[in-house]
This record gives sequence, structure tokens and C-alpha cells, in this order.
Amino acid sequence: MISSVRANVSRFLPGPLARLVPLIVTCSGGGLRRTGSKGNMKPTNYSETNRAKASFDAAYTASTPHQYLSQMAAVDYSMAEQMNPFLSAAVDVSSDNAPSLRVLDIGCSYGMSSALLKSDHKFDDLIDFYESDASEQYADCVEETRHFLRQRPTREGVKVVGFDQSGPAVKFAEAADLLDGSIARNLEVPGGTLSADERALVAGCDMLFSAGTIGYVSDRTVGEMLDAFGVEGQGSLGPIAVMSILQLFDPAPIADTFGSHGFEFVHLPVQVAQRRFFNPAEHDKVMETLNERGVFNDPESDWMFADVCIAARPDHIAELVDVTMEAADGRCFAKTLA
Repeated sequence: MISSVRANVSRFLPGPLARLVPLIVTCSGGGLRRTGSKGNMKPTNYSETNRAKASFDAAYTASTPHQYLSQMAAVDYSMAEQMNPFLSAAVDVSSDNAPSLRVLDIGCSYGMSSALLKSDHKFDDLIDFYESDASEQYADCVEETRHFLRQRPTREGVKVVGFDQSGPAVKFAEAADLLDGSIARNLEVPGGTLSADERALVAGCDMLFSAGTIGYVSDRTVGEMLDAFGVEGQGSLGPIAVMSILQLFDPAPIADTFGSHGFEFVHLPVQVAQRRFFNPAEHDKVMETLNERGVFNDPESDWMFADVCIAARPDHIAELVDVTMEAADGRCFAKTLA
């Protein structure tokens, strides 16, 4: 299986670059593991690494998305848009012979990724709508958002369950039909756990999706989700995951967590942009952290980047690699692991 996955990734890269493809794959009971992985399941603390980034926490606590989208527009946030082709492609292939499909969006905030998935809106459309047309009054904004979404065709047979620590964000997203279900909970705190009803909601999900949230949450949250995830799913590829992980954060603990739950985890040779740096101080701190991790990034770049990672059961990982690499649209690069 490992060789077939490597072959599937390599065939998308030109000539000699294919020989440099780095894959991170973990399997329960063994398999190829990432160099430097500690191989333990002690929850990871990403808080020190997070100090290198600017904080936008306040933007997630408002009753409507206006403040969040205004701040994201100011830094040219593009992660949701960049990740939508991967999410859409995985949803399409998983929907084969499945009457319906349910996506679990970890770090959903106000449900913008769901809006992009289920309609042909672009992220700029959402920014323009909330900047120019949507009221900042909660009840009016909910109704106006519903009307806005109904103006475009909607992808049938796909539901999105959102998970986020922000109660106001998921409350709005579900009320405005941006989400079809939601969980507002902080699983990073000691003793944090899902309720029985929340576990049942997660069990019915077919795909775990996360656009740049790893780092804000750790393997503590991911592990709690995977304990229930996909038990009652209907997707044709079984339970699968599509994620972008900022290059600031070591993905090995997340890979280990997927591996301990019976998944193969693949770190694709694909890079997507998250946003521009907030200011020169953030740029310098991020570059310093990347250098400490041994991750190359152009010191002249104005952008923060993330790597695309996927996970599936061993018998479906090669097909998921195929699908996501086809969606990459040339955003491949080759690098070596230390």
C-alpha cells in the first residue's frame, strides 16, 4: 500500500521531482512513520508556536460574521477558497452510491467553508455581501443570509456539521443555514469531552475537514473526534479526512492520532496560502519559528502557507490521493524531510 500511494503522488510531479516526494503515512499496527515522530499519544501543546502568529480571536465572538470577514479581508485570507477544490473533489468521489454525505468541519467559525462547498459562491462574494448588503443586527442578518444563499444553486445530498469553540459563530452559522448542525465546545481543556448527542452527530459524519485549524486545536481535539467519527457514515470511501496544516505546526502528533485510530495519514506535496502576514513583527516571528522547525520558506514572502494532508482507511487511501492530487491544479512542490 505504501508503494502504491507513493506512486500515485509521484506521477503528478515532473521528472526528477517525483523522486523527492515526502509522504507521512501512519497505520495502526505499524507502517511507515514520520522521521522525528515521538510515537506517544500525550496531547500536544501548540500554544508556544501560536505566539508567533497574530491573534484574531476577538473576530470570532461577534453575533454576526461582519467583524471576522472584515479582518480576514484585511490580510487577504484565502485558505477557505484554496481548500474548497480538495474538499469538493473528495465529497464528489465519496458521494458515489451514497444517498447523502455529511462533512464535519473542525474550526468552522461562521460556516464559510460550508457556503463555498454547497454553492458556487467565492469567498470574495461572502466578503462583499456582509460588507455591503447584510445587516449587523442578528435576526435581520440571519434572514438576509438565508436569502443570499438561496439565490444560487445548492449542492444536493451534502450536509455540513460545524465544530468550533466559538458559541456565537456556530449559533449564527446554523441559524442562517450555513451549517446543518453544530457543536460548540472546547476540547483542549482538561476533561473536555463530547456529550452523547454530540458523539452521535460525529458518528454520522463521512468526512473530517479542517482549513488551517490545526494549531488552534491539537491532537487532543482530533483524538476525541476520531473516537466517534464515521462509525455510521455512508461515504463510498469510508471515513476520510482532508486538512490543511500551517507549516508552523508539526503535523506528526496529528498523524500519530490518525494512525492510532486505524487510518493512513498522508502529507501531500501540496502547498496552499493562508493569508498575508499581519505586520512585520508577525513575519519575523513566523520565519524564526519555521527556521527552528527546519521548514524552508522564502524570507521575502508576504504569505503564510499550509500543507495539505489527508487520511483514509488503508484500502481507500490510494484513491483519495488520486482525487486530491487531481484537485491540486499544479500547486505541488518537492521538499525533503530532515
